Amino acid sequence: IYMIFSYIFIGLLAYILNSFNQINNKINQVLSIFILPLFLFSGIVYNSKNVQYLFLKKLLRINPITYLIDGFRNSFVYKKWFLSEPKRCVLFISICLILALICIIIKIFKNKKLGNLKTK
Repeated sequence: IYMIFSYIFIGLLAYILNSFNQINNKINQVLSIFILPLFLFSGIVYNSKNVQYLFLKKLLRINPITYLIDGFRNSFVYKKWFLSEPKRCVLFISICLILALICIIIKIFKNKKLGNLKTK
């Protein structure tokens, strides 16, 4: 299940980032400023459940990559089912739905823009 979740999340994120890259080619530097901390604070190197600072713990809980990393860790190491934390599962799915909505809006915007170019 986590593999399917990761494919969906990475696919949606890639579509959005590619759309921004088509608008401005130099946006890669700006995106790397946001993507690098997203991965560094995801708990790949450390277990995010062992963080003691409350603010950092809450920040890690809303990071969708942390959910995927913790899910893989729970599956392989602790042998837990993906619904063992239903609140985080719902949060991750809602983040993916928001990303899907953004992708749909981008697609509609592109189609309208291309439609206007074809009629001229």
